[in-house]
Amino acid sequence: MPSLPATAQTLVMPIRRSWVSFDADAPRLGESDRPAPPYHISLTFYDPLALPRVVQDPDGQWRADFSQMVGFLAERWEANADASEWTVTLRRGVRSHFGNELTADDVKWSWDRAYALRGVGLWRSRVVGGLPTSEGVIAADRWTVVFRLPAPKPSWPKFWAFATNCIFDSREARRHTRESDPWALEFLSAVPCGFGPFALERQDQHELLGRARDDYWAGRPGLERVCYASVATRSEAIEQFLGGAFNLIGGLFPREFRRLEQLPGVVPVIAKTNQAQIDLDWKTPPLDQQPLRQAILMAIPYDRIIREVYDGLARPSRGPILDIASDYDPDAWPYPYDPARARELVRAAGAEGAELDFAVGEDEESQQIAAIVVAALAEIGLRLRVIPQRSVPPGQLTPLWLNPETSHGIADPHYNIAHEYDPPRGMHGGRYIRDRAIVERLRAINEHPDPAAKSAEYRRLARDLVELAPKVFLANLTFLLCYRAELDPWLTSGQFAAYQNLLWAAGRSLLPDTP
Repeated sequence: MPSLPATAQTLVMPIRRSWVSFDADAPRLGESDRPAPPYHISLTFYDPLALPRVVQDPDGQWRADFSQMVGFLAERWEANADASEWTVTLRRGVRSHFGNELTADDVKWSWDRAYALRGVGLWRSRVVGGLPTSEGVIAADRWTVVFRLPAPKPSWPKFWAFATNCIFDSREARRHTRESDPWALEFLSAVPCGFGPFALERQDQHELLGRARDDYWAGRPGLERVCYASVATRSEAIEQFLGGAFNLIGGLFPREFRRLEQLPGVVPVIAKTNQAQIDLDWKTPPLDQQPLRQAILMAIPYDRIIREVYDGLARPSRGPILDIASDYDPDAWPYPYDPARARELVRAAGAEGAELDFAVGEDEESQQIAAIVVAALAEIGLRLRVIPQRSVPPGQLTPLWLNPETSHGIADPHYNIAHEYDPPRGMHGGRYIRDRAIVERLRAINEHPDPAAKSAEYRRLARDLVELAPKVFLANLTFLLCYRAELDPWLTSGQFAAYQNLLWAAGRSLLPDTP
């Protein structure tokens, strides 16, 4: 049970673990007793330069609109004529947890650090964003930062939203560096050192507490305290929400969400984010045959999966780009549900009766998907042997691997494709195929000087990947959350970066895998 009562001014939320690092981008995460933080925890204590506006579509569901970036530490910004240079004016008078004023030097040091650590922050900014080195981040004066890119990047501000690009109080952080730790990894893992709305009150293996800052640049938060409490199982989290111990719960499966959404005093939230897919080992026989992979894609009953597994809380996926991202093309889908044609392709490939391992997680949702897929592929002559994913050694591929949630951090065509085909070190447990031709095409797009040509190339690459069929694109997903209506409206006002982040960058893994 959490130590604080859930009230209008106290947010109490269940999470998988509370003993996490506060450093979202340290490469040592996972090698100590402090694993990587969920990004909403980072954004409880840190503020980014800007975040996307979260908007509600006519269907009542929410999504992040990355064409509408809202300034947090950045007061305003402007681009030059071709969007290859961005000038950011910082807010003045912003104070850190340690009382130091925000300056351009803090932004410069934070980006230098991300590049030096060579972690996910570097990948996002360089591989996806197109900024080769942090030399392109310039502290022009005390409150002005210039980002200078080698090619036009009209979408560049969206890359300021990540927790891996949050801004540190560099003056305080530098006090904790040493020769063996030049970027204050040890200190920043244990202590928030930024400009966010809450200060750390206490952290242990059971819960993480934050207290509102009187000197927060946007005014004292409407929530007085936040409490992220560890739970051992999903059912424990749900029962304690029902009993009133928690007043916000996120990362729900559809069946869990349906159980809570109709309760009196509960506000249900559905946000469009992420994808589900099946990764195919498309370089190893027999799945090295493109027609065989295409047969699998036309044999899957996608509508049934959306209806029965997701209870309608998902949308069809028609390729590697999220359906809420620019350059998504639903018409470039050549796979109508056609088991008869799929059987012909399987026979032509000489694969009828082939036995293939299908690695699947042990949660109920994954098991439901697996049952439908196994039956569908049996109908076309392929025999799947379901094995638990935990039994597969790190880095080892299996013929089929169910990825129930891709964790695509932003709705961006380059991000969505690169995340799967040119990911950062350690992503996907090392279980991915980096194809040189795909990587080179992504790099060429980033370097192209014409934004319209970039857009056309993203669409062309997405169509080619659909035809290549290295993955089964199961569904576009939703993030499901419920909160008590009594919570202070500041929570959802757009001023609390942590809540905003939940609606575009979080997933089911917020809660334990254990039912």
